Amino acid sequence: MGRLLEFIAKGMAAYMDFGMGILITSLTAYGMGVVLEPWQLIIGGFLAFLPDMDIVWLLLTGQKHKIPLHHTMPLHRPLFVIPVVTMVAWYVFGTFWGVVTFLCVTYHYMHDTKGPLGGAGLQWFWPISKMEWTLRGPEPLSQHLNPTLDEWLTKEWLRPSRLSLFEIGLGTFALISGVALSYNACAAFAIGSAFLFGAFVVWYLNEKEEKVD
Repeated sequence: MGRLLEFIAKGMAAYMDFGMGILITSLTAYGMGVVLEPWQLIIGGFLAFLPDMDIVWLLLTGQKHKIPLHHTMPLHRPLFVIPVVTMVAWYVFGTFWGVVTFLCVTYHYMHDTKGPLGGAGLQWFWPISKMEWTLRGPEPLSQHLNPTLDEWLTKEWLRPSRLSLFEIGLGTFALISGVALSYNACAAFAIGSAFLFGAFVVWYLNEKEEKVD
């Protein structure tokens, strides 16, 4: 796997969270009568990715092999993280960002929960319970069954798959809706189309690389 394609695939894996963060921020601003600057929408997008900063830490410290276990790390402890980050955002940046932070981070954990959004499992009530909780109730911890990062990127993101098609489609819908609500539809469709085009380019280039190998 080429380094550039691998880097882009990691971004693709975070794309739905980013798009949903933009939509959540835009809807919250609309409901609270807040006028947003473009950079504030981008911040909202990154807030929905905030718990996955543990992946960034593992990559920067050369611990890529531990990424399949990142749902057991401190930033994936909803019972602790949600109230802490919400209170910090509210105290430092005000009510609007407190609400956005709460909604974006909560959404991320819902995405990580096994269910309609296809999550891999999450210990919602740690340390009270070390079981993973799903819409069907508690299940034994299963993180050790996950593939390595390279295997996951190759299987799910560097080629069209059920996961990548679903998340890129939903992420694009969320991004377009959020940008259109705060600005205008033309800009929204242009940005969304650019992301979609980029995904197809990555899949095409990876297919060519695999044929050469």
